[in-house]
Amino acid sequence: EDVIGQLKALRERKQLASPCTVVIDTTLDLDDSPELRALLRDPELAEMIQSGALNVVWHRSAQKFDMLGEDNYYGGVVCCLNNGEAFQAFNERIRHPAAQLGGIYYQGLTHLQKAIGAARDDYVRRLRSNAELLYSEVSAASFSDLKIAPMQEGSQFFLHLRLPLRLSNLATHVVTALAALLARKGVIVSHRGSFGFARTNIIGIGSKGIRITAGLEDADTIKTIAQAIIELASKLQSASDECASYSELQELLRELVASSNSKARGSPPTESEP
Repeated sequence: EDVIGQLKALRERKQLASPCTVVIDTTLDLDDSPELRALLRDPELAEMIQSGALNVVWHRSAQKFDMLGEDNYYGGVVCCLNNGEAFQAFNERIRHPAAQLGGIYYQGLTHLQKAIGAARDDYVRRLRSNAELLYSEVSAASFSDLKIAPMQEGSQFFLHLRLPLRLSNLATHVVTALAALLARKGVIVSHRGSFGFARTNIIGIGSKGIRITAGLEDADTIKTIAQAIIELASKLQSASDECASYSELQELLRELVASSNSKARGSPPTESEP
């Protein structure tokens, strides 16, 4: 998003609230973000902040990349840049003890913020690079049935496979079949209801399809995962053409899991939202 351009355009048209608070979710961004630096260095926006016209708040969930794949601490990081006099009520409310972390969560996240250094950004870059590789490998194949959602800003870490309507209620079965196929190929995936993990993660997202987030595996393993997706998609396409009912499709997916002759790890959960 062009936050700088949007703020300036709204101000020029006299449509900007006075005072104005802009909240930016940076969970998927780098800690050393060029875009955020550009925003904070813009002279016009700097003047608005100093004069009390603008309050910039950026936050990120620390349950994703900050723990390098381990989501055992709950919380996040919030930074505010404003004129303290103009935004006194805002600052008092956000500093209220009820809004702050405490106990082991505060201890754990504070330690990570002090000690992690540039490792978080390196971690994010590697996951993003692997996600882009997975997307390029899978999108190069041609599917007449399974749809691949475009990778765009806000989804650079996800490969979203949209199932056709007749398969929309079978996402969990498709995930299980894919995990079993990968296990046979020597690749173990996880099924955790989030993202940012060190191992490739595959979950069903209700009727919306399947979400795959690449991990830190090497390029050959990522390509193996892509090949398994393509292989399963081909089998599903053939099966969809032959199966006349939902129950037949469900049984076919069970057979695919059984024929893999390998036990997939865990029972993949579903999420209502991506």
